[in-house]
Amino acid sequence: MTVCAAYAFSALGRLPRLPLPRLMLAGMAGVCLLRAAVIVPLAINHPQLRTTFELISAVIWGLAGAGFLVACLTPVRQAQPLARTPLGTIT
Repeated sequence: MTVCAAYAFSALGRLPRLPLPRLMLAGMAGVCLLRAAVIVPLAINHPQLRTTFELISAVIWGLAGAGFLVACLTPVRQAQPLARTPLGTIT
């Protein structure tokens, strides 16, 4: 999960750019979305998996996967330097 968090923060611009960001974010999105989707067929064949915990965790995994997918598909923006204005100047 640390690697996932590092790539998510790198995509947000909070950490320096890490290698292969789109590939890693796409892979993490795929794993998370697969984990969220696998509960449906498993719950049909194994009724003991129809617990509140499993359903809530599947929703959380799905949301995390959707977040990684959005980060993967978002165009990369170059960081803009902050404009400095002299003190006392009203803009």
